[in-house]
Order: sequence, then C-alpha cells, then structure tokens
Amino acid sequence: MQSLKWKRMAVALVAVTPVVLALQVVGPHAAAEGCENQDWCDVETGPNGGSVSVHLSGTGVSTGSGSTASVPPDCWFQDGVALEPALAQRRILAIFEYLLPILQLPLHSVADYEAALEAHPNRPNSDYDDWKWYWLKCKPGFDITSDEALSVSEATNWYGLQVARLDKLLQTGQPTEGGVSVETLLQVAQDAFTIPEPEIQQSPAATDENGATLVNLDTWFWSEEAQASYTITATAGPVSVTLTAENTGYKLVSPAGGANCTYEQFTTKWSEELNSNPDAGCTIAFSEPSTGDGHEVSVSSTWDVTWTATGINGTNTLDPITPSSTITVPVVEQWGDVTDVH
Repeated sequence: MQSLKWKRMAVALVAVTPVVLALQVVGPHAAAEGCENQDWCDVETGPNGGSVSVHLSGTGVSTGSGSTASVPPDCWFQDGVALEPALAQRRILAIFEYLLPILQLPLHSVADYEAALEAHPNRPNSDYDDWKWYWLKCKPGFDITSDEALSVSEATNWYGLQVARLDKLLQTGQPTEGGVSVETLLQVAQDAFTIPEPEIQQSPAATDENGATLVNLDTWFWSEEAQASYTITATAGPVSVTLTAENTGYKLVSPAGGANCTYEQFTTKWSEELNSNPDAGCTIAFSEPSTGDGHEVSVSSTWDVTWTATGINGTNTLDPITPSSTITVPVVEQWGDVTDVH
C-alpha cells in the first residue's frame, strides 16, 4: 500500500464536558493490539458514529460491480448532550468568547440553542432526551477545515477559514452519517481491486501426449479473456477514488525456455496463417522434453496502477501489480528413423 504524504494541522475536537468545549492538538497514538488495519484502529465511534457504506464499481471489483463495503468514519458526530445542559454550556462558552475573542469557536449561537429548547414538543414536560446537541469528532490527523469534517457538518466561516461547524442538533431516529477521507477510500479500493488471471490457451493443445507440444517447436500461448485495463471506483458521499490498472506485458518462465510478450502478442490467437510468423504471438520453443505431467510454465502479468480522487489534482501512481499463475505443458521429443538413402 502506498501511503499518502499529506500534511494536515492535526487539530481535532477531543472533549466535551458540562462546562467547557476544547480544541486540542493531538498526535498519533498506538494501534489497538490485534488491529488488522492500523489506519482504522482506535476509532471509538460509539452509538452515533456508526459506519460508512462505500459503493464499489468497475471491472476490477472482485465481488462484481455494485458491491459495497463498510468502514468506520474518519469524522462523525458523537456524545449528544440534552438541550438544557447544552444551553447552559453554550452560555458559559459565550462568556469566555466575549472576554477572550481568541476562544471563538465555530458553534451555533446561544439564540439557536434557546430556540431549539423552545421548539421542543415536550417542553411542558421538561423531557428533552430525544433531542440533543452532538459534537463533531475526527480521528487524529483530521482538522475542522478538512474535506472529511466539512462533508459531515454544516460549513461556517471561522477566522476567515471555511470550517465545519462543531455542533449539530439531532433528533431521535435521525442518522448521524460520518465522513471518510481519500486515504480511507484509497485503502478500500486497493483491498477490493482484483485483476483476474485469464484462462490460457495453447497450440499444440496440452490435453494428452498426442496433443503435447514438441521440443524446439514454437508453442503458441494466448488468452481470449485478457483485458488491457481494469478499473475500480470507491465512493462514499461526495468523495470518490478511482484506480486504473494498465497492462504492460506478460512474462512466461519454464525450466526449458521462456518469453516476454506484449499485451498484443498475448491476445493474438494462433491460426494456420500465422505459422510462418511466430513473432506475432507469444511463443516458447522448449529446449528439452518434460518429465512427469509436463513443464511448469509460470505466467505473470504486470500492471501499472494510477489513481485519481475527488479534490486531488492530477493522476497519482501506486506500485505495479504482478498477478501470476502456473500451467503445466507436456513436451515430447520426436525421433525419425532413416531407412533409405537415395
């Protein structure tokens, strides 16, 4: 997996108490023991973080185009506070913001909190547990100016920056969908990306000894299923990542010979008309007969992989993919006896 070297301010909302709401600079923390994917470790989404559904499409989806995957969000709303305590907290924050303007936070106004309390249908009964103010949280490395935070929350202006509003009023039954980053979608796309190894045909056909190929005879290999490229797109909300793999050739290796072939050669089917032009296809002239079931021929393909993403300029490169498989080819040596000389 090729990691993305992006610099972020690493500012995250980390604590909500009945008295104070704080922004704090945080650093990376150790992954949980036994965590399978370090990028998603230690994400405490709680009952409101849930998971994000990622839609997968393209010719390189192993389970078929239109499948989905679920991942923890990178930013989400959590830790709802009932209306009356939330209003008390907001009023205290307003005092601090008045005394120290540098403490201004991207929150709804006190008037908005009061209006929410006034509008609650159970106000006469003083039962406000089903309406709460929730707080935006992000994994370490994501700040309130990030696309992930903005995709989850309402945007607002904060010291001249477009940032995510940190508080959100939610009612019972309303979803609190999280947001995911390009990095997360890139990981999902790579995990799901599958380039199938095509079925390989050969001539002469290796079905039995009578169909075996001969020593020093050009044996033709090709595939009618091979494609020149495969793609996969992972999408979650407004963010998507697309991987594209382009074939750059095939390599055939055996104990008695091998070949390097282009995509065009490997997808050229043998025909009698091409017998006089073996370079048009992918061929091996085996140098010696095989024992047992035949020579094992390793067939590997190389694919250059690039990716594009929402909000990322240009095309980016990943490490090549080199899937391989093995076929068995019986090779016999044919002798002829000279019985007469003229």
